Amino acid sequence: MIPTINVRDTKYINVVSYAMVDELSYETASTVIESWESLRRTENYAETTGRGLFIRFFREEPGAMAVFGFTKDGDDDDADADAVYESQQFLDVGKNFIEIVDQAVDMLGPDLEVLAEVLIDLGEKYHNEYGVRPEYYSVLGRALIDQLEEMLGPDVFGIHTRSCWLQVYGALAADMTSITMPETTKTESSPPTKSDRTSGSSSSNRCPKHRT
Repeated sequence: MIPTINVRDTKYINVVSYAMVDELSYETASTVIESWESLRRTENYAETTGRGLFIRFFREEPGAMAVFGFTKDGDDDDADADAVYESQQFLDVGKNFIEIVDQAVDMLGPDLEVLAEVLIDLGEKYHNEYGVRPEYYSVLGRALIDQLEEMLGPDVFGIHTRSCWLQVYGALAADMTSITMPETTKTESSPPTKSDRTSGSSSSNRCPKHRT
């Protein structure tokens, strides 16, 4: 059985405490894939989900707005934020993030080591080119999970599904931040390096390929 993890009382996900993506179980990945397929059947799911989660994210981390190319002008912060949230640039940022999650879910198949390498390179790019700090991924994860729960409802996105998403996102983010984490954090959490993961995990535990 997969342990149920409740994150309702915290806005953060401690990504360094989770397994890497190539260590995810079949059941965990299958549950996430099924719920994401339900989301895909929602009209304009990428734009709607992305907009909702980035509103949540910027409310928790207003300083991140500048990192993603948004600035506030004037004294009316609420009005200015509303204008940002309706802009095409904002919608594009949210949609692009969901498309990354989309691709990651598509790759939750037999070649998880490949997905891990892609995520590590992507995380390094975001850090070097855009200045995205590793701690942002924790708040983004909570925002994504809350947004999915709101859009899918409790019948589809129940406690078990929420727990599986927490584990999958934690694994994805752990890979993306594995290079950019401070050395002391790396030592404490002991994440595998690129060379460590060449041997992969046991094939009996690998996750299903959900599309044919």
